[in-house]
Amino acid sequence: MKNKFLILFIAVFGFAAQTAFAQRDENRGGGDGGSTDYSKARVYFTNDVSDDGTIGDEGTSYIINKKKGSYVYCIVSNYPNPLNTEKFTVEIYKEEGSDYKLQETKYYNISRTTKTTYFKYTFHIKGEYKFTVYNEDNKLISSGYVTIKYK
Repeated sequence: MKNKFLILFIAVFGFAAQTAFAQRDENRGGGDGGSTDYSKARVYFTNDVSDDGTIGDEGTSYIINKKKGSYVYCIVSNYPNPLNTEKFTVEIYKEEGSDYKLQETKYYNISRTTKTTYFKYTFHIKGEYKFTVYNEDNKLISSGYVTIKYK
């Protein structure tokens, strides 16, 4: 009889402990050191980032030189929260007909505490583009759209 109570006690205690740890990890964003809430995350674009890192005005359409191409900065932000990832993946799609076709995948390293970051991307072909950003666990951070035109 004592063995049955001992087994029952271990089972109940084990379940309670597992539930408590799972709840703690859920509250901490999976136990990875902070929030992975991307409900306020944004991906947007600018053609102006100063030397001190100040981000210029947001835009949705940019004109490039047909022969030389031109770059635009892609901003990834989860402000006021950190992005809470040390790596992120960017999938770059170009609109073709009624769908978007993957053009390129880029990988970047950042500090886990970074709230907003940016990278330069060079366009050579006009069109409608979609940038989709994922964290190191392939969780969607956000997507942004930009239109590229020729001069």
